[in-house]
Amino acid sequence: MKWPTLETVKNIPPAFITLGLVLLSKTFIDSENSVHVWIIRGLYAIAQLGCVLVLFFLYLKSRNNPDPALVVVKEDLGFGMQGEKTEKITVGVHDQRVALKEMQKIVLGFAVATFLHVKWEFIPPLVIGIFSGPNGVYHTPIVRVLLHGERAWGKLQRPWAEPVNALANQWESWNDTIASALTGEPMQKKSKKDKSSRRKQK
Repeated sequence: MKWPTLETVKNIPPAFITLGLVLLSKTFIDSENSVHVWIIRGLYAIAQLGCVLVLFFLYLKSRNNPDPALVVVKEDLGFGMQGEKTEKITVGVHDQRVALKEMQKIVLGFAVATFLHVKWEFIPPLVIGIFSGPNGVYHTPIVRVLLHGERAWGKLQRPWAEPVNALANQWESWNDTIASALTGEPMQKKSKKDKSSRRKQK
């Protein structure tokens, strides 16, 4: 019997892993057992804190970046929103802003998952966060370039601008987390093709 390789594990869609975690949490985790609950709480806190520490390290690393190259970016309005004006900033300043934005996302996600857990004692949001937090940070451009050493070229070329609907996507992700906690299954996102085909049928 051959064990799956690391590459095979990496190719597993995150949705399947999330579904597996939800099913495992409902099967093996007893929400009435304080030991189980505190273990999950501890793992979730460690995962989120680890993500923040990695990004904070990259923030400090970016602050000491002597690269004089300039990056043209849109005006930063905060909370992932961008203005119409453009400005030139150094590579270091650009990476600092990206690191701060990623830390803000983690803190907001942590607040939402914690609220769900404290208010309704939901366990799945914490279980999902144990995987989704580190997995999301692992695939961010700033981690891939500054930590993994990948070249800042192609899709990784600066500026690493947020999509226009980044905040909406973040809220949609949190809504999916809530739905997963209630139903026990991760919500499947509908593609644009599905939406357009349904409109044509109407």
